[in-house]
Amino acid sequence: MNYFNIQPDQLIITWFYFPTASDKRIRYEKINALFYEEQNLKKQLFKVKGWGMSCSPCWWACDTFRNFHSDSDPYTYYNVVIDCGEMTYKGFSCQNITSFLFAIQPKLRPDCIIKQEFPF
Repeated sequence: MNYFNIQPDQLIITWFYFPTASDKRIRYEKINALFYEEQNLKKQLFKVKGWGMSCSPCWWACDTFRNFHSDSDPYTYYNVVIDCGEMTYKGFSCQNITSFLFAIQPKLRPDCIIKQEFPF
């Protein structure tokens, strides 16, 4: 499943809005920070959700298997959180964090923070 799409001028998070499943479009200049963590149910319980908002200030795009992907799956899944300076963060899943970071980092502002931990 494609959880996002990197365009020349914007990041598109697929299956974002509930219940319409429409996409969320974020222009790169709006991104203040990007956070990511490997999916881990015990560590992220009440922080992440399959779709919507959990006990964290983050709205999660749809991934009904978030933190439940099979051990036989060839990918290591990550949860990615985007900070655009708004009240809620935007979260989504990523199958290949190295490729994602390689593709998106040159598009981000030089002062954009990238951290391997959630801000909440």
